[in-house]
Amino acid sequence: MATKEQKNRKQFAEKLLRVKGLNYDEWLDSKHQEVIQDNQDVVMQALEMALGTNVDNPSDASVDEDNSSDNTDSEETDIEVSSNNSKSSDSFAKVNN
Repeated sequence: MATKEQKNRKQFAEKLLRVKGLNYDEWLDSKHQEVIQDNQDVVMQALEMALGTNVDNPSDASVDEDNSSDNTDSEETDIEVSSNNSKSSDSFAKVNN
């Protein structure tokens, strides 16, 4: 739940963006995209861990040819992506195998 101070900052930011001719939701989405792009290494490491391969040494990454393209069953795996600066770990990435 947002505090009163956080709500006030959000309202202030929305007004500032409106004055600049920007849509708050579009601006916020662009910030989400920046966070994801800035943390591609974290995402790749989590994916590599889920696949059991080594990010630092791609030659160790082997793909099981029998299961790579024929698998019609989709299995969902939750991978927690968190930051040391985050107070909670509520960010999750869904990976379809």
